[in-house]
Amino acid sequence: MIADPTLTSDKYHHFLTAWLQMLKNKDEALLNSLISPSVRFSSPAVFKPYSNKQDVMHILMNIIEVLPSIKYSHAYDGEDGNFILRFTAETEVDGKKIHVEGVDIFRLNDSQQVEELTVMFRPYRGLEAVMMNMGNRFVAGMSAREKLLYFVRKKLKFVGV
Repeated sequence: MIADPTLTSDKYHHFLTAWLQMLKNKDEALLNSLISPSVRFSSPAVFKPYSNKQDVMHILMNIIEVLPSIKYSHAYDGEDGNFILRFTAETEVDGKKIHVEGVDIFRLNDSQQVEELTVMFRPYRGLEAVMMNMGNRFVAGMSAREKLLYFVRKKLKFVGV
């Protein structure tokens, strides 16, 4: 399921091993230990980055379900706690498999926790599929009242109110 990309240095080995284990086991407790309380999450799917640890954890636990076939193929070392993991995955829309590829750009703090995570996807159709599947998962967990408010707000934004 998850490849074992190799970093050129051992600097992030402990984190990378734990991250891959978290993905494989869908381990929310392990994810919690890997995420800094001051985390910042950015994605082309959202206009404004998320800065709340619980929101980021919720997003990441759901993306694991939306992209269950995620495979990391390459790792690129950076400096000052930065490194990049390149991935491929598939998601489904209306029974059709959609190929996705992208990168996770990490910045870790001194405790080897994610301080900043930026996710980039391609192709655009893959990004759309991920966004749709994530939206469906979020809406599915809402009460009828929350769904109504969500769709009213969405409609008001669409018409420019």
